[in-house]
Amino acid sequence: MPISGITWSAYKKDVGFDAFAANPRSAIQKFERHYFMRGISWDGYVVRVNLNDDDPMSMAFHSASLLIKMDEDDREGVHGPDIGLSLSEHVLTIFSEEVGSFHRGDHIQFNATL
Repeated sequence: MPISGITWSAYKKDVGFDAFAANPRSAIQKFERHYFMRGISWDGYVVRVNLNDDDPMSMAFHSASLLIKMDEDDREGVHGPDIGLSLSEHVLTIFSEEVGSFHRGDHIQFNATL
């Protein structure tokens, strides 16, 4: 997937929590038109890493998920993660050493498909 020029700021303005709360239909339409299946390259901070060992039922779909806190909060005053990254078994196999070494608060750069 080629990397687009989509920024976190533009994404959260168009389809983030506040945009969705104000007008869910518009936010969904904007996501489908401008963001769905687009590649991004962003950075943030690790909040939590969940491996499939934590939830055996999740193995059918994804092998790991990472909760990420971005520099700009998606929701003002909320200190939890802003986004979740879902890793397939194949991707986790390739990056297992890196994912296994992540700790809460680690700054990471990542490429993903929205």
